[in-house]
Amino acid sequence: MSTSIQDTAPLKIGLVSISDRASSGTYQDLGIPAMADWLDRALTSTWLGNSRLIPDEQEAISQTLCELADDVGCHLILTTGGTGPAPRDVTPEATLAVADRELPGFGEQMRAISLNFVPTAILSRQTAVIRGNTLIINLPGQPKSIREILEGVRDPESGEIRIPGIFAAVPYCLDLIGAPYIETDPDVCRAFRPKSAVRPAPAPAAAQTERRMDAAATLPTAEPSLPAHPSGTIPAEPMTAAPDADPAQASEPSDGTDPTAMHADAGPVDETGTMDNLEPMRSTEDVPDEGAAPTVTATDEAPAAPARGPLPGGRIEPTIGTATNAPHPTGQPIQQPIPDDSSLPGLG
Repeated sequence: MSTSIQDTAPLKIGLVSISDRASSGTYQDLGIPAMADWLDRALTSTWLGNSRLIPDEQEAISQTLCELADDVGCHLILTTGGTGPAPRDVTPEATLAVADRELPGFGEQMRAISLNFVPTAILSRQTAVIRGNTLIINLPGQPKSIREILEGVRDPESGEIRIPGIFAAVPYCLDLIGAPYIETDPDVCRAFRPKSAVRPAPAPAAAQTERRMDAAATLPTAEPSLPAHPSGTIPAEPMTAAPDADPAQASEPSDGTDPTAMHADAGPVDETGTMDNLEPMRSTEDVPDEGAAPTVTATDEAPAAPARGPLPGGRIEPTIGTATNAPHPTGQPIQQPIPDDSSLPGLG
């Protein structure tokens, strides 16, 4: 089965903040960070961002929208600001001037959502249009309103979405105009598609959702895997007990890392690094007199753990969570059991 560009290409999103004062440096722009942060939370697919901060000039707005759609190749453009009734609010006019088709339902839903918070929502003139293969949506200027419009109205007690935000319809609209297929986090925004348009969920990715703004970003480099041991197993990192600690509880190697903060970008564990491939410990009855391993005795502070009986074949069952510095009779270091990583957070 062939894979189309639509299936593999990342979504390109243009973020345009329209404000005379922010573009002149009178105050810091908050619109672009608000849109980018929400997209980071909502999208589980990779997206590439391209931002613009421009004044409330109709010609400049139209030129910016054409540049992002035609030259940069953005599949989705979100604007913020300039949608009210003031004389300088010309974003809807500039958007309609470059449109092939208008999608009035977006503006209707935006006003319906905002009316749950302020009665002046009826003064908003936000709209959405299609230019070529690009969806352009006007958003309000306040960060709080941006989140409410995109995400929807939640029940104050349960936290469930009571009125869907406009972004629930965006992924399917992008499908229809030939943009890449994208997935969303249902806890933030549940995308709606007809059953016939829903694709099987891909295998869990090794990396988190990637967002790049205005410049190419380097993906996190996977940690190098451990070198192969001549015996075919993974050399274990020696574990040492703290001076005042219970000898039966060995400490983790102090390498400055937090074992509970493992990232999903880390390289996969070698297939030989399983409990089935650990070299079994031998009974002391099988060790010849010459070169025998020194006997490890318990300290007064912590009595030695009871010895385990030999298993069939003269092997002693390894004890999980303990360590010894005794050399192995074969000259190879004793393999430490690899801890069960089911408790470590991973990312899907």
